Amino acid sequence: MDQGNQVAPVEGEKSAYKYYRDEATKDTTYAKAKYSVGQDFLSKQDYPKAIEAFQAAANLTPDFVEAWIALGTAFIEAKKPLDAINALNNAIQQDPQSGDAWYLLGRAYYNYGAIKQTITCYKQATTLDPVFL
Repeated sequence: MDQGNQVAPVEGEKSAYKYYRDEATKDTTYAKAKYSVGQDFLSKQDYPKAIEAFQAAANLTPDFVEAWIALGTAFIEAKKPLDAINALNNAIQQDPQSGDAWYLLGRAYYNYGAIKQTITCYKQATTLDPVFL
């Protein structure tokens, strides 16, 4: 194997890579922990604390779709449809095939009084997942 074009990593590069990989893992683990805390608060109907925990999880790991969906759910339950719409749009940006996100977005639009958007979201949810029929 020709190694003429390869540069051997120096000890500092290995350490930096390991440090950043470990830090990323910690953020993901911490985000999952925050998500679990949020689920606990949501089950107790403590919506402000659930929102805080889910927001932290989503901010730490922006591609954590479940955190965005849970945040949207907490906002729906807290009667904050515009915030729910924003959170659920973030979930859909990350995973456009999420029937749950589309269904909940429909609920948020319904609570906001936007019936046309509600119908569009419900149609998309049922197309993606027949459980919403």
